[in-house]
Amino acid sequence: GGYHYVDGKYRIGKLDSSSRKVVIQQIHAYDGPPLIKVQAESNKIYALIKTDSSGDNEDKVQVGSFDDDEKFTLKTTVTKNGNLKVYFNGDLIVTYAVGSYWGDYKNYFKAGNYLQSSSSSAYARVHIYALTVYTSSSNCEYTSSSFTSDDESTDSTNNT
Repeated sequence: GGYHYVDGKYRIGKLDSSSRKVVIQQIHAYDGPPLIKVQAESNKIYALIKTDSSGDNEDKVQVGSFDDDEKFTLKTTVTKNGNLKVYFNGDLIVTYAVGSYWGDYKNYFKAGNYLQSSSSSAYARVHIYALTVYTSSSNCEYTSSSFTSDDESTDSTNNT
């Protein structure tokens, strides 16, 4: 129950390939697969949302697009009545009623640079300028020394 969200301000930096896929935000189950993975791919943001409790089926929905080096905000919420909502730059884009099939999982939020490649030459830089995690049912803690300052304009830092 309750209301929970992760809200971040991101910029996708240098990639080894313009079509590189990188997951930047997730709601992941402790004892199962991720409910949602938010993925940057070819200057678009997609929500990959599980559509049943098996975790085997998912919808891929475009929630936004961005230009090279453009900052954007992404907020993923779960409401007390079991609705998953995704906001891009403040606009509500997607609502899924997930409570009926995902309510038994214990979940946590993830944000970062989850490169979707096993190639040793693949790389991606994800800059996180701000990150807020909230849950109404308990205290949230996160640690990171890899945030990018808001005036950071290059990819020369190790902020992946």
